[in-house]
Amino acid sequence: MSKKQPPLLNVDRVSKLFTSGRTQALNDISFKAHQGEFLSIYGPSGSGKTTLLYIIAGLIRPSKGEVFIRGKSLSAIPNLPCMRRKTIGFIFQDFYLYPSFTVLENVLLPNVNQFTLAKKWVIKAETLLHQLGIHRKARQNINELSCGERQRVCIARALLNDPALILADEPTGSLDSENSINVLEILQKINEQRNTTILMVTHDTSVSKYAHRNIEIIDGKIRNP
Repeated sequence: MSKKQPPLLNVDRVSKLFTSGRTQALNDISFKAHQGEFLSIYGPSGSGKTTLLYIIAGLIRPSKGEVFIRGKSLSAIPNLPCMRRKTIGFIFQDFYLYPSFTVLENVLLPNVNQFTLAKKWVIKAETLLHQLGIHRKARQNINELSCGERQRVCIARALLNDPALILADEPTGSLDSENSINVLEILQKINEQRNTTILMVTHDTSVSKYAHRNIEIIDGKIRNP
């Protein structure tokens, strides 16, 4: 990680109002993340953490402010879905896996184009599943897996396109303590070995300790900028 390089992510004075401007979810949020950093966005439920993550992903627009990835404003990117697919990996608390698909199919799904798929992606997905220790279950239905195994599938899916940035929304929220530690150690390993920037949302201080740096949000504002 080198902070001499321009930041991979720059959140510049972002605010978000909901319900016709009556509910302020975020208020003047600013921070930067460099390539190879592991950051946690920490705060209680309802503090605006997930809203911030979705704005960074370009899934919702801020009411004020800008988000820059590699120096380019999201508002100036003509094809946000393409940018997300190439640059950002997502890991969600609720997995968002397709119950009728196999493990391998769930990992490959982001790269399916008009129901065709290059063999290289299958090989890569199988390699990721092997690295995450669940390759023997690649052809099983996703419903046959434990919660910890399902989160490993989500991590494999997030890594398929070698993203520069991983956004993890409460990645241990549905897991027991043992699986939580396993997933956090996997994220640390990805960060260290791949130099992937990780931005992790959590309400749990024991989880936030795995990050290099913590940004605390209370009532939509950064407490420790």
